[in-house]
Amino acid sequence: MKKNLIRGGLFAAALALALPVTEAPAQEFNSLYVTPKILYGWQTGDLSDSKWRNGVWSSGVLGGDDEDSNFGFGLAFGNDFSFSTSYPVRLEAEYIYHGDNSFSKGPSLIDGTRVAKQSYNVKAHTLMVNAFYDINLDTFLTPYIGGGLGASYLKSSYKAHSQVGANPSMGASASGNTWNFAWNIGGGVSYAFDNTMALDVGYRYFDLGTAEPGSISNSGGFRGGDGVDVTAHELSVGLRFSGF
Repeated sequence: MKKNLIRGGLFAAALALALPVTEAPAQEFNSLYVTPKILYGWQTGDLSDSKWRNGVWSSGVLGGDDEDSNFGFGLAFGNDFSFSTSYPVRLEAEYIYHGDNSFSKGPSLIDGTRVAKQSYNVKAHTLMVNAFYDINLDTFLTPYIGGGLGASYLKSSYKAHSQVGANPSMGASASGNTWNFAWNIGGGVSYAFDNTMALDVGYRYFDLGTAEPGSISNSGGFRGGDGVDVTAHELSVGLRFSGF
């Protein structure tokens, strides 16, 4: 009896999942659309070019990668060219705030007595032009692939800290804003609720460029803060509205 109930439940679940895919009509969005979205990103900061390079602080232990993750949000305005051409292509302009992330190395012990640390805080914004190719399955579900080019605006701050033995610690900081070339590539799938609204779930890899808060020179006998290269893996969920 229990086996029959389990089999019946599995069959009902499989049927419920299969019906929207096999029996639903194809998406029929109007040409123009807007998509508000939220995202969660895993960012990597490469500090290899920002390690201190002066005197006793030139050790490579302060370089390398660090990771952080955070939520963000965005808004895209697009046009679906499948309504005016024979190609299932979408083109859109997009703004995204990628969150507030921190990357650091240290504190690291150098030469047995010297302790050093450096850290970056980066707030990333992007303005992108994206192109997507929709894979039409004639169902509610439409997978897509695509990518985009644009610019990133990175607002960053840098802190350095050092201490020799029992001597008082020495610190310095800098902050600045930089524009960079940015690009992304990825894909996803949309699920149409009706002809005017769809749920869009996607993944993209972003190269956000280099955050450069400015260099610190001759402060406590060290120099640093050249910049941190930032990349991200991001999952997004959005609602695509059309018919306006």
